[in-house]
Amino acid sequence: MRVRLFESSGLSRAELMQYGWISGDHNPIHFDEKVADGRGLPGLIVHGMFLYCIVYKAIDDFLLEKSPDFRIKELSSKFSGMTFVNDSFRVEVELDESKELSDPSARNKVFLLNKDGEANCIFQAVFIRRNP
Repeated sequence: MRVRLFESSGLSRAELMQYGWISGDHNPIHFDEKVADGRGLPGLIVHGMFLYCIVYKAIDDFLLEKSPDFRIKELSSKFSGMTFVNDSFRVEVELDESKELSDPSARNKVFLLNKDGEANCIFQAVFIRRNP
């Protein structure tokens, strides 16, 4: 079963600047269009860890709706594409229906999809119940 967890119309340059200031990541490909263009990029790239945080929050909110006892035990990711400033994206989860949601052996997939529905990042997620 695949469930949409979050949808965004895009992150602004100001949001990238705020995240960069908070995280300490001041790589100019996130803030300076001339630098991004000089590196052959079609625009400013959203920080991978910023997207990771958004995905984590979307999953956490989804689990809290199911039960306040569910938690994320593991979350690994593989980025295969870039998300650019002002690009819309969405987060979807594909649950391992052969197992219970809180079964640590369940392998759930979470997708960060670009505006064309292509996966920019695929996450493997394991959920547990805090008080089994």
